[in-house]
Amino acid sequence: MKYLIIILGLLFITSSHAENKYYFDAGQGREVVDVSGLKTLEQINFEKKGDFVDITAEVKAKREADKVIEEETKLQKEIENKEKKEAIKSKLGLADEDLEDLKTILR
Repeated sequence: MKYLIIILGLLFITSSHAENKYYFDAGQGREVVDVSGLKTLEQINFEKKGDFVDITAEVKAKREADKVIEEETKLQKEIENKEKKEAIKSKLGLADEDLEDLKTILR
């Protein structure tokens, strides 16, 4: 029983650290995700009866690009908000504290 628990624990640790693999069959327009990350392309083609190609690298690259774009958008919004705040402060002739007081009052 002790060995069974150890084996199950090792299997859980191994499977929890595996990365997803993504496969695409252009002929059928199907995408398959191997959540275990352990299957080979040949296994996927045999099991799913298709002509799949491994698109894992492309999916990861797209996700990374999306993260970069999201971060750049976030930074751009922060810059725009600071510029708007500075424009309002200069038009009204307010200090930072006065502007914060005004925002509190208007809420």
